[in-house]
Amino acid sequence: MYVVDPRDIDPTVNRSSADHRAGRQVHRRILTAMRGGPASLDLGYNHSAAGMDHARPYAYDRDEFCYTVAGNARMVNGGEAVDFGGGMFMWRPAGAVTERFTVTSAYNSICGFGPARVDAWSHLLTPEQIAAQQALPVCPIPQFRNVDEVQPLAGTDDGVTLRVMFDTPAMTMSHIVLDAGARACFQQAARDRVYFVESGSLRATSAAETCAVTAHQFLVVTDRSHSDVLDARERCTIICWSAAIR
Repeated sequence: MYVVDPRDIDPTVNRSSADHRAGRQVHRRILTAMRGGPASLDLGYNHSAAGMDHARPYAYDRDEFCYTVAGNARMVNGGEAVDFGGGMFMWRPAGAVTERFTVTSAYNSICGFGPARVDAWSHLLTPEQIAAQQALPVCPIPQFRNVDEVQPLAGTDDGVTLRVMFDTPAMTMSHIVLDAGARACFQQAARDRVYFVESGSLRATSAAETCAVTAHQFLVVTDRSHSDVLDARERCTIICWSAAIR
Protein backbone atom coordinates (compact mmCIF):
# COMPACT_ATOMS: atom_id res chain seq x y z
CA MET A 1 0.00 0.00 0.00
CA TYR A 2 1.42 3.39 -0.98
CA VAL A 3 0.48 6.93 -1.98
CA VAL A 4 1.18 8.54 -5.36
CA ASP A 5 1.02 12.28 -6.06
CA PRO A 6 0.63 12.97 -9.80
CA ARG A 7 2.85 16.03 -9.49
CA ASP A 8 5.76 13.69 -8.73
CA ILE A 9 5.33 11.67 -11.96
CA ASP A 10 7.14 12.61 -15.16
CA PRO A 11 4.94 12.62 -18.29
CA THR A 12 4.95 9.68 -20.69
CA VAL A 13 5.24 11.26 -24.14
CA ASN A 14 4.00 9.71 -27.36
CA ARG A 15 6.46 11.15 -29.90
CA SER A 16 4.09 10.38 -32.76
CA SER A 17 1.48 12.74 -31.25
CA ALA A 18 1.74 16.45 -32.07
CA ASP A 19 -0.42 17.22 -29.02
CA HIS A 20 2.00 15.36 -26.75
CA ARG A 21 5.07 16.96 -28.32
CA ALA A 22 3.57 20.45 -28.00
CA GLY A 23 2.41 19.86 -24.41
CA ARG A 24 -1.27 20.28 -25.28
CA GLN A 25 -1.86 16.83 -23.82
CA VAL A 26 0.13 15.64 -20.78
CA HIS A 27 -0.12 12.00 -19.70
CA ARG A 28 1.27 10.70 -16.40
CA ARG A 29 1.25 6.99 -15.54
CA ILE A 30 0.19 6.76 -11.89
CA LEU A 31 0.43 2.96 -11.87
CA THR A 32 2.14 0.97 -14.61
CA ALA A 33 3.58 -2.49 -15.17
CA MET A 34 6.61 -0.73 -16.63
CA ARG A 35 7.48 0.44 -13.11
CA GLY A 36 6.54 -2.64 -11.13
CA GLY A 37 2.77 -2.28 -11.15
CA PRO A 38 0.40 -5.25 -11.28
CA ALA A 39 -0.75 -7.02 -14.44
CA SER A 40 -4.42 -6.48 -13.56
CA LEU A 41 -4.78 -2.73 -14.10
CA ASP A 42 -2.91 0.50 -14.68
CA LEU A 43 -3.87 4.14 -14.38
CA GLY A 44 -2.99 7.43 -16.05
CA TYR A 45 -3.67 11.05 -15.12
CA ASN A 46 -4.24 13.26 -18.16
CA HIS A 47 -4.40 16.99 -18.83
CA SER A 48 -5.65 18.29 -22.18
CA ALA A 49 -5.57 21.96 -23.14
CA ALA A 50 -8.71 23.82 -24.21
CA GLY A 51 -9.14 23.72 -27.96
CA MET A 52 -7.28 20.46 -28.49
CA ASP A 53 -8.99 18.64 -31.35
CA HIS A 54 -8.03 15.04 -32.11
CA ALA A 55 -9.80 14.33 -35.40
CA ARG A 56 -8.35 10.89 -36.16
CA PRO A 57 -10.25 7.74 -35.08
CA TYR A 58 -8.76 5.79 -32.18
CA ALA A 59 -9.51 2.66 -30.18
CA TYR A 60 -7.72 0.34 -27.76
CA ASP A 61 -7.10 -3.38 -27.47
CA ARG A 62 -8.38 -3.49 -23.86
CA ASP A 63 -11.11 -1.91 -21.76
CA GLU A 64 -10.68 1.68 -20.52
CA PHE A 65 -12.42 3.21 -17.49
CA CYS A 66 -12.23 7.01 -17.15
CA TYR A 67 -13.31 9.67 -14.69
CA THR A 68 -13.49 13.35 -15.63
CA VAL A 69 -11.97 15.38 -12.81
CA ALA A 70 -12.51 18.81 -14.37
CA GLY A 71 -13.26 20.53 -17.64
CA ASN A 72 -15.40 19.61 -20.63
CA ALA A 73 -14.99 17.70 -23.88
CA ARG A 74 -16.95 16.38 -26.82
CA MET A 75 -16.52 12.85 -28.13
CA VAL A 76 -17.93 11.47 -31.39
CA ASN A 77 -18.59 7.73 -31.30
CA GLY A 78 -20.40 5.89 -34.07
CA GLY A 79 -21.36 9.25 -35.56
CA GLU A 80 -23.03 10.45 -32.34
CA ALA A 81 -21.59 13.38 -30.38
CA VAL A 82 -21.51 13.22 -26.57
CA ASP A 83 -20.70 16.28 -24.44
CA PHE A 84 -19.36 15.45 -21.00
CA GLY A 85 -17.64 17.16 -18.11
CA GLY A 86 -16.49 17.02 -14.52
CA GLY A 87 -17.91 14.17 -12.47
CA MET A 88 -18.78 11.91 -15.41
CA PHE A 89 -17.68 8.28 -15.74
CA MET A 90 -16.91 6.44 -18.98
CA TRP A 91 -16.34 2.80 -19.88
CA ARG A 92 -14.79 2.16 -23.27
CA PRO A 93 -14.98 -1.56 -24.17
CA ALA A 94 -12.04 -2.97 -26.10
CA GLY A 95 -12.36 -2.07 -29.77
CA ALA A 96 -14.80 0.81 -29.25
CA VAL A 97 -13.89 3.52 -31.77
CA THR A 98 -13.98 7.26 -31.18
CA GLU A 99 -13.93 9.28 -34.40
CA ARG A 100 -13.14 12.66 -32.83
CA PHE A 101 -12.22 14.08 -29.42
CA THR A 102 -12.44 17.84 -28.85
CA VAL A 103 -11.59 19.64 -25.60
CA THR A 104 -13.99 22.52 -25.03
CA SER A 105 -12.44 23.67 -21.73
CA ALA A 106 -9.20 22.65 -20.01
CA TYR A 107 -9.74 19.01 -19.21
CA ASN A 108 -8.35 16.65 -16.56
CA SER A 109 -9.18 12.96 -16.57
CA ILE A 110 -8.04 9.71 -14.95
CA CYS A 111 -8.15 6.60 -17.10
CA GLY A 112 -7.60 3.02 -15.99
CA PHE A 113 -6.99 0.06 -18.29
CA GLY A 114 -7.72 -3.59 -17.65
CA PRO A 115 -5.60 -5.58 -18.01
CA ALA A 116 -2.58 -3.33 -17.52
CA ARG A 117 -0.79 -2.04 -20.59
CA VAL A 118 2.47 -3.89 -21.19
CA ASP A 119 4.31 -0.87 -22.62
CA ALA A 120 3.73 2.75 -23.51
CA TRP A 121 1.55 2.71 -26.62
CA SER A 122 1.02 -0.76 -28.14
CA HIS A 123 -2.55 -0.79 -26.78
CA LEU A 124 -3.52 1.65 -29.56
CA LEU A 125 -5.18 -0.11 -32.47
CA THR A 126 -3.70 0.44 -35.91
CA PRO A 127 -5.69 2.28 -38.62
CA GLU A 128 -6.31 -1.10 -40.28
CA GLN A 129 -7.64 -2.60 -37.04
CA ILE A 130 -9.86 0.44 -36.49
CA ALA A 131 -11.29 0.15 -40.02
CA ALA A 132 -12.05 -3.51 -39.33
CA GLN A 133 -13.85 -2.57 -36.12
CA GLN A 134 -15.90 0.08 -37.90
CA ALA A 135 -16.91 -2.46 -40.56
CA LEU A 136 -18.47 -4.79 -38.00
CA PRO A 137 -22.29 -5.06 -38.06
CA VAL A 138 -22.30 -4.06 -34.39
CA CYS A 139 -19.33 -2.15 -32.98
CA PRO A 140 -19.01 -1.48 -29.23
CA ILE A 141 -19.28 2.16 -28.16
CA PRO A 142 -18.21 4.01 -25.00
CA GLN A 143 -20.76 4.16 -22.20
CA PHE A 144 -21.24 7.27 -20.01
CA ARG A 145 -22.79 7.63 -16.56
CA ASN A 146 -23.33 10.32 -13.96
CA VAL A 147 -23.39 9.60 -10.24
CA ASP A 148 -27.07 10.49 -9.95
CA GLU A 149 -27.93 7.75 -12.47
CA VAL A 150 -26.70 4.98 -10.12
CA GLN A 151 -28.33 3.98 -6.84
CA PRO A 152 -26.12 3.59 -3.74
CA LEU A 153 -25.52 0.07 -2.47
CA ALA A 154 -27.47 -0.94 0.60
CA GLY A 155 -25.82 -2.29 3.73
CA THR A 156 -22.66 -0.16 3.73
CA ASP A 157 -20.94 1.09 6.87
CA ASP A 158 -22.43 4.13 8.63
CA GLY A 159 -21.50 7.35 6.86
CA VAL A 160 -20.44 5.51 3.68
CA THR A 161 -22.21 5.98 0.33
CA LEU A 162 -20.97 3.57 -2.34
CA ARG A 163 -22.09 3.50 -5.96
CA VAL A 164 -20.75 0.92 -8.42
CA MET A 165 -20.56 2.89 -11.64
CA PHE A 166 -19.37 0.04 -13.85
CA ASP A 167 -18.91 -3.63 -13.01
CA THR A 168 -17.30 -5.68 -15.80
CA PRO A 169 -15.02 -8.72 -16.02
CA ALA A 170 -12.10 -6.37 -16.71
CA MET A 171 -12.66 -3.91 -13.86
CA THR A 172 -15.05 -2.44 -11.32
CA MET A 173 -15.24 1.34 -11.00
CA SER A 174 -16.91 2.94 -7.99
CA HIS A 175 -17.82 6.32 -6.53
CA ILE A 176 -17.50 6.55 -2.74
CA VAL A 177 -18.45 9.32 -0.32
CA LEU A 178 -17.30 9.15 3.32
CA ASP A 179 -18.81 11.49 5.89
CA ALA A 180 -16.39 13.16 8.28
CA GLY A 181 -15.34 10.59 10.90
CA ALA A 182 -16.73 7.63 8.94
CA ARG A 183 -14.83 4.36 8.65
CA ALA A 184 -15.10 2.14 5.57
CA CYS A 185 -13.87 -1.45 5.64
CA PHE A 186 -13.44 -2.95 2.18
CA GLN A 187 -12.76 -6.68 1.94
CA GLN A 188 -11.30 -7.28 -1.52
CA ALA A 189 -9.12 -10.38 -1.43
CA ALA A 190 -7.41 -11.30 -4.72
CA ARG A 191 -7.97 -7.84 -6.20
CA ASP A 192 -5.71 -4.88 -6.93
CA ARG A 193 -7.22 -1.41 -6.55
CA VAL A 194 -6.47 2.28 -6.75
CA TYR A 195 -8.32 5.00 -4.87
CA PHE A 196 -8.29 8.63 -6.05
CA VAL A 197 -9.18 11.10 -3.29
CA GLU A 198 -10.99 13.81 -5.19
CA SER A 199 -11.75 15.88 -2.10
CA GLY A 200 -11.09 15.64 1.63
CA SER A 201 -8.44 13.60 3.41
CA LEU A 202 -8.26 10.18 5.03
CA ARG A 203 -6.10 7.64 6.79
CA ALA A 204 -5.75 4.22 5.16
CA THR A 205 -4.80 1.17 7.20
CA SER A 206 -3.93 -2.36 6.16
CA ALA A 207 -2.63 -5.26 8.21
CA ALA A 208 0.94 -4.00 7.83
CA GLU A 209 0.89 -0.21 7.39
CA THR A 210 -0.91 3.11 7.57
CA CYS A 211 -0.92 5.94 5.02
CA ALA A 212 -2.27 9.50 5.06
CA VAL A 213 -3.93 10.51 1.78
CA THR A 214 -5.02 14.03 0.86
CA ALA A 215 -7.05 15.53 -1.98
CA HIS A 216 -5.79 14.76 -5.52
CA GLN A 217 -3.55 11.93 -4.36
CA PHE A 218 -3.84 8.24 -5.23
CA LEU A 219 -3.74 5.28 -2.86
CA VAL A 220 -2.50 2.05 -4.46
CA VAL A 221 -3.47 -1.17 -2.67
CA THR A 222 -2.35 -4.53 -4.04
CA ASP A 223 -3.92 -7.90 -3.37
CA ARG A 224 -1.36 -8.51 -0.60
CA SER A 225 -3.40 -6.14 1.59
CA HIS A 226 -6.48 -8.24 2.18
CA SER A 227 -8.49 -5.52 3.91
CA ASP A 228 -8.61 -1.75 3.38
CA VAL A 229 -9.75 0.44 6.26
CA LEU A 230 -10.34 4.07 5.28
CA ASP A 231 -10.92 6.61 8.06
CA ALA A 232 -12.23 9.98 6.85
CA ARG A 233 -10.66 12.96 8.57
CA GLU A 234 -13.22 15.13 6.78
CA ARG A 235 -15.91 14.50 4.21
CA CYS A 236 -14.26 12.67 1.28
CA THR A 237 -15.16 11.89 -2.29
CA ILE A 238 -13.22 8.93 -3.68
CA ILE A 239 -13.07 7.17 -7.04
CA CYS A 240 -11.96 3.51 -7.00
CA TRP A 241 -10.68 1.25 -9.77
CA SER A 242 -10.54 -2.46 -8.79
CA ALA A 243 -9.53 -5.53 -10.81
CA ALA A 244 -8.97 -9.21 -10.11
CA ILE A 245 -5.31 -10.19 -9.87
CA ARG A 246 -3.61 -11.75 -12.90
